[in-house]
Amino acid sequence: MDFSEAQPETLLNPEWQSEYEYELEAIWWQIVRLNSNLFILRKISSFPYRLFSPFENPFWKSVYEGLFEASVMIIWRIALDTGRDALNITQLKNEIRENMQHDELRGRLDSELKKIGFAKGLMDVEDKVRDLRHNYIAHFSRNWNIDPRPDWARERTIRLAELREACQLVNSLFQLLCFGHGRGVLPIQYDPSVRHPEGTDARPDIVRILDSLARDSALLNMPEEQPGYWPVYRQQLSQNDLRELHDYRRRFGLPNS
Repeated sequence: MDFSEAQPETLLNPEWQSEYEYELEAIWWQIVRLNSNLFILRKISSFPYRLFSPFENPFWKSVYEGLFEASVMIIWRIALDTGRDALNITQLKNEIRENMQHDELRGRLDSELKKIGFAKGLMDVEDKVRDLRHNYIAHFSRNWNIDPRPDWARERTIRLAELREACQLVNSLFQLLCFGHGRGVLPIQYDPSVRHPEGTDARPDIVRILDSLARDSALLNMPEEQPGYWPVYRQQLSQNDLRELHDYRRRFGLPNS
């Protein structure tokens, strides 16, 4: 049986289907928020601020840190929290197993779950998420923040790539548990599979904001606005900087300089 095409009503005990829908819906909105956060974080982290916003900007630092910490908390609450009243995707998976209509379906579900390897895949990031949540985000541990050992602190550092990997595991398990009702995990404005009406600006809001920052920057416009100084300043830029600058100039219909 292909669970991606099966309908929940053919798999689950009828008396539990309403509860299944409620729990799935609640977890889904958390997953959408997690994917949205990580989408924005990836755009922010890849933007060349050194070229277009050379002075330290507390706004982007605050946005990045806020979304990063929120993402850690979402992974904790929907994937790792084992509290008695916790509603998380592992608990939902277990309830689904218990409420399968017969053992054959349960066995097939177990086979699909094994392919995803959810618990094993989260092992690398689980301790880091727990430490960060317990000692910094939800609580401000004296030992963790005042006198941490450098090697210990490095071991507990979570990279954005690790959060994205954890998110992909959550997405995979969630889509399996949706059965024949797969749901998008990104807002339509961020989903690359969505086709926008012709002639409209399909760029996500965060991309439009960052593009505007680049378009109005002194460096991008220097060849036109300061043609005498540009050849001198150009010598200070690395080849990588020049490639990125030219990419942005092409994006805005400006010639190479």
